[in-house]
Amino acid sequence: QEIKISAHQVRYRRERWKTVDGEEILGELPEEVKGYHFGPSLRQFVLYQYFHNHVTQPLLLNQLRELGISISTGQLSNLLVQNKDTWKVEKEHLLKEGLKHCQYIQVDDTGARHQGRNIFCTQIGNNQFTYFKTTDTKSKHNFLSILQGSNQGYRFNGYAVDYLSTKAQFSNFDLMRVKISQTLGDLVDYNDANELLNYIRCENYLKASTKHLMEAAMIGYLKQEVMADNLIILSDEAKQFNIEQNAA
Repeated sequence: QEIKISAHQVRYRRERWKTVDGEEILGELPEEVKGYHFGPSLRQFVLYQYFHNHVTQPLLLNQLRELGISISTGQLSNLLVQNKDTWKVEKEHLLKEGLKHCQYIQVDDTGARHQGRNIFCTQIGNNQFTYFKTTDTKSKHNFLSILQGSNQGYRFNGYAVDYLSTKAQFSNFDLMRVKISQTLGDLVDYNDANELLNYIRCENYLKASTKHLMEAAMIGYLKQEVMADNLIILSDEAKQFNIEQNAA
């Protein structure tokens, strides 16, 4: 077996036409090279080396130059961080499908310093997929937001009421009002957090209970629209991960 890696220069000759009314028409470049000075195979090689093989950026820069590629530090950085919307969409879709079709997920988070401030990286996955998300906090609200991904929603249903029943801050009267509202259809679905907060303020709930009402509405949406039935969350017993069906 043998392998050959070398630089390959490609020149595109684009036809230019002039119409009878004086308009100029220029031939289109292939879609895979539009907006780039580097071809798709080279860009794939850069991403594979950096993210999969953990080759540092300075070493990767030296490697490319040794292969005959004319590239600057800034150009290499742009290849690694810019125009990655497709990957972001795929990442969010991966989490959604994992939550919908898996029987369990294992979750954990860890803290680190980044640009002079504390941040937290949350890991969600199992033997079928792995998802990472970096945020500024590791609260339960933050964890629920990560699980919801780009499809944010708030819903009061049986799941939400079950979660509220575990909180000592709610009296039986409070829970009864929630159940009555649910039955009458006043609290079916909210797509915006401000709408839910306005309801909470109008109903004069205690400020200490607002947090739990938000969490309950998010859990209600997750259980009904996002998660698989009886999805088990395996964690280290951290409180932010305890949203029912929790194992440690």
